[in-house]
Amino acid sequence: MVIDAIDGEFTVFIEDMEKAGYERAIQGFQLANVSDAYQIFLETCLSILKENLSSGKWSNRQLIEEIKSFVKVCFMGYASVAGSFLRTREEIINEKVSFLQKLLDFTRQMITAVDAESVINFASKNISTFFEAEVFLSINRNGKMIHFQNSETAKPNESVARLIKQSFKNTTTVFSDLNGNLSTDIDVSDLKRIIAIPIGAHGRVHGVLALTNYEKGVQFSHKELEMLLQFNYIV
Repeated sequence: MVIDAIDGEFTVFIEDMEKAGYERAIQGFQLANVSDAYQIFLETCLSILKENLSSGKWSNRQLIEEIKSFVKVCFMGYASVAGSFLRTREEIINEKVSFLQKLLDFTRQMITAVDAESVINFASKNISTFFEAEVFLSINRNGKMIHFQNSETAKPNESVARLIKQSFKNTTTVFSDLNGNLSTDIDVSDLKRIIAIPIGAHGRVHGVLALTNYEKGVQFSHKELEMLLQFNYIV
């Protein structure tokens, strides 16, 4: 890619550098970790210049033109990596600020809930709106599961009930993809048809929160899981 870029074909090189910047940003690296390669790049360039000047193999003009192209590509690459890195970091920061604001709003309104029914109703409606999904809240009362949908008792269908039971029994989050395949691995697919998450406190599981959208699925990754767990913690 570097050779192609020196020859004037920049597109693939720049796209690769932007991808590298994005990946390093979401992996938590610092910009300095990304720029190390370009320091080595320049040092190598100067070393080649020194060797060829002393050997007399190239004319000064040839060397100068090659080095100019080399350094130009180096700085183009660095600019692409840095730009992509900083844009991605800014997006991550904005996303986290938005996330915290939603939690703050949720907490403020939750404080005004006066009884258990109000809490269930408020939490269910807000979670349903945020995730664009139906919400089932299943609470274990003396060994029997009581199911709620928007504060009303409602029996989930067989598929949802099965995931709720599995999640409660194994105290783990369970997903069903759009094809009905079950998994505990959140990375299997971004879209989930059913999500069942155990609700616990003080080392005990008291119930399960289930989300479902049969028409288009629920967009659900580690980011959404973190937010939902925070909602559950507040409730």
